[in-house]
Amino acid sequence: MMCLPFFHKYKVVNVEQGIDGDVKTPLTSASYVCVKCGKARSKMLHGHFTKEDLTYHTRGRL
Repeated sequence: MMCLPFFHKYKVVNVEQGIDGDVKTPLTSASYVCVKCGKARSKMLHGHFTKEDLTYHTRGRL
């Protein structure tokens, strides 16, 4: 299923568990994947984390 631009619902992946499961991935290399269509997004917009990204990370939700 395709989402319209700016209408993706992202979740944070491989922030704590790391890409291969055992390497810790820092916040700067976190990935965000849309839960509706699976589209991945780069970690930052214009060099800054969005408020939503930081909220997801600081609360520890994946």
